[in-house]
Amino acid sequence: MPQCDTCQKVLISKQGLISHTKRHLKLYDVKCEFCNKGFFCRGSLKLHINSRHSGKSKFVCHICKRPCYDKTALKNHIEKHSNDYVNRSKVKCEECHQEFLDEKYLKIHMKKKHVMDNRFVCDLCGKRLYSKSGLTDHMNIHKGLKPHKCQSCGIGFANSTTLRLHNRRHTGEKPYKCHICVKAFTQSHSLKVHLRIHTGEKPFKCSICGKGFVSTSVCKSHMKCNHKVD
Repeated sequence: MPQCDTCQKVLISKQGLISHTKRHLKLYDVKCEFCNKGFFCRGSLKLHINSRHSGKSKFVCHICKRPCYDKTALKNHIEKHSNDYVNRSKVKCEECHQEFLDEKYLKIHMKKKHVMDNRFVCDLCGKRLYSKSGLTDHMNIHKGLKPHKCQSCGIGFANSTTLRLHNRRHTGEKPYKCHICVKAFTQSHSLKVHLRIHTGEKPFKCSICGKGFVSTSVCKSHMKCNHKVD
């Protein structure tokens, strides 16, 4: 049976593999006229419009009132509110220590982030990069160069990724949206920290009093203000 090169999922037919691959490539057949989200069939689009844009969904979460596409989607969503979901054993990337709830997603992460070309290695610190442009941007940090300029305020950055994040301050773009409340964020990390407010997760502990916090910055601020630790 054919297997997806990206996520290693096994499909029952060649046509199934083609349809599956389109999801990774985001080759959508139809798009929502309200929010431009893409779908691969009109049935999925119709479910999306009914649940997100018309208020007609019959499958609404009794905890946060979020509408879902169908009974299965609602069941999967409600699981995210449980303590068991928050405390599920996680698999961790040995390279960057990022955690995942499923081995499948760890494999996708490893293939995207850590399968690197040995040609792109920094001569100064030994760091491996994904591409020639990535190595060039990395070298800018060593050289103190900031060639990527913001067109709005003129501030310079060593790499294009940091410039893109900075530009969101000017545009107001917040692509990372909380699925529980209405808040949105410019960076994925900010959303991750925010979600801990909903789940109650406080993984960062004060080494002096043991109190937990949602992020390292909040924990450090607590230690500095309450325990006089810099």
